[in-house]
Amino acid sequence: MQQYWKTRGNKNDYQQMDDSWGSAGPNDERNPVHYLKKEPKAFGKENMMIIEPCNYVSNVAYYHSTTEICSYKWGSFNTEQKIAAKRAFSMLTFGSSFWHGSHTNAGGIIDDNMIWLIGNLAYESAV
Repeated sequence: MQQYWKTRGNKNDYQQMDDSWGSAGPNDERNPVHYLKKEPKAFGKENMMIIEPCNYVSNVAYYHSTTEICSYKWGSFNTEQKIAAKRAFSMLTFGSSFWHGSHTNAGGIIDDNMIWLIGNLAYESAV
């Protein structure tokens, strides 16, 4: 994410579309965001401009889910599913932070895919 910030994103992504930092927003059909509350703030030594600071930092809570998976008695999850869930929640923390921090298509793809993966893991453990 920091490297993406340093280059300010990608002017031509795999779809040959602009994916520069902050480019995906309410009018972007790839990432429609109608709830958007943008008050960008600079973070860290690099002064990385975070588009949605509150949503960006709130993603740390997903790490709590990762630690809870370790201690919770999951009747329907086997060991492989627990490991997969921990990895997915860890990646969701990054992906969602990337999306809310950058408003780039790259961040949105990681965020959406991890949400799908966690839903799929829950479904698979239930059937």
